[in-house]
This record gives sequence, structure tokens and C-alpha cells, in this order.
Amino acid sequence: MKWISVEDRLPKELTGQKNISYLCSENVLAYDYEDDEVMVLFYDYDSHTWDSNRVDDEFLDNSVITHWMHLPKSPRRKK
Repeated sequence: MKWISVEDRLPKELTGQKNISYLCSENVLAYDYEDDEVMVLFYDYDSHTWDSNRVDDEFLDNSVITHWMHLPKSPRRKK
């Protein structure tokens, strides 16, 4: 997987999702260059900000998120 610059493109909007009242992307890995950390975030297309699924989190300043990539597939369970 490769990192994608937010200047090149943003994650695709999710469509047809139940219980979501706003347009957002799937969860992705996002790189915050200011704190030099990788976080699991989604892009909120209504507010044009990055956010997490944590209730206590605030929206992140768009200028600190420079790159993103899709999450890897989860491991498969042994049968």
C-alpha cells in the first residue's frame, strides 16, 4: 500500500450506509505531520474535516493531515 497525498485526492465517500446522517469516507490511516503520528480517521464531507470515531475527539485541522492510505485487510480467523 502507498500513502496518498490529500492534495492528490481524498478517500471516497461512503454511499448507502445505514445510520449515517452525513457524508463521510471509510476509516483510513491518516498521517499528522505536526505530531508525526498515524491515526485511524475518516473524512467528513459535510464539514470538510478529518475526524475519528471517538466521541470525545474534536475535528482535526485539515492542514496537519498530509497523507492517507486504506486500512489493511483484517486477519482471517482459522476455522
